[in-house]
Amino acid sequence: MARDYAGVAEVLKRLQRGQTVDYRRDALAGCESYTDLDGHGFALLLDSVPDDWHIGYDTEGWVEKPWSLQVSTSPGCAYVLRVAREDFTVGAAAMQRAADRGVIIVAHNLMHDMGVSRAMGVELRRARLWD
Repeated sequence: MARDYAGVAEVLKRLQRGQTVDYRRDALAGCESYTDLDGHGFALLLDSVPDDWHIGYDTEGWVEKPWSLQVSTSPGCAYVLRVAREDFTVGAAAMQRAADRGVIIVAHNLMHDMGVSRAMGVELRRARLWD
């Protein structure tokens, strides 16, 4: 976070001096793929991830009302598993297996995601985490 704020400060200084700022462009903008999976599809995806791999991870909702798990196994591709799915627990169990076997879980705001994950039956306390 400190690096992000330092970057913002640098941009503001350049703009105040009348300099141009070269903004980064998202190479994947417009090419993203979001796939809504059932629990079995989510399990197939996660069980195919190698143990030494890393996945992007996010949750939606809050502890009192979790809504979904999301993972990304490659840039631009995301997969969603909604709590409302009948076989949600199958996918959640696969997420737990991935965490338990050492797949690196890369997330943003893990303090929130850990509580929501726990509410959905996924315990990340001993997982390899990168926030």
